[in-house]
Amino acid sequence: MSMDKTRVFFSFHVPVSSGERILHDLASFPVERYPAENLHVTLRFVGDVFSHEQEQLIAGAERIIREHPPIIFKPLNFDLENGRMRLYVEGGQPLTLLHSHLVQVMRELHIGKADSRPYRPHITLARTNDSLTLPSSHTAYSFKKNTFGLYRSEQGEKRMGVYTLLHDFPLQG
Repeated sequence: MSMDKTRVFFSFHVPVSSGERILHDLASFPVERYPAENLHVTLRFVGDVFSHEQEQLIAGAERIIREHPPIIFKPLNFDLENGRMRLYVEGGQPLTLLHSHLVQVMRELHIGKADSRPYRPHITLARTNDSLTLPSSHTAYSFKKNTFGLYRSEQGEKRMGVYTLLHDFPLQG
């Protein structure tokens, strides 16, 4: 058994075409935009896990996906928080329920960090140090996802994350 840990999280990655459209609309803002392929809605951050814990997380998520339908993400509003520009999104009750089921799986397995903050789904788009007049939300940013994934997170160039899909979960409900 490997004693190395891997930092992982569950997320819905934004379709690259949707991400490119959002980032294109931010081109006039003085921000350091993330690459379109990095844009995602975190479903649940897990933290650093051993390989056997990763396998347990995959098995636990596989158990619950049959209950959950695809998710339609709709934009709510842009916001600046902790030097990051975010687009908050909503996925309705299906997203909230999937999130709570994954949290329950993690509790049962005793894997991951407890997080008492309310779940606020969003896409982190850019870094900024400035106060900006934020763009208004746009319905063209809506997208549908039939899968979510367990991703490995590693530090990349310029402190940008590098995310690698470890396992894909098709929503079947």
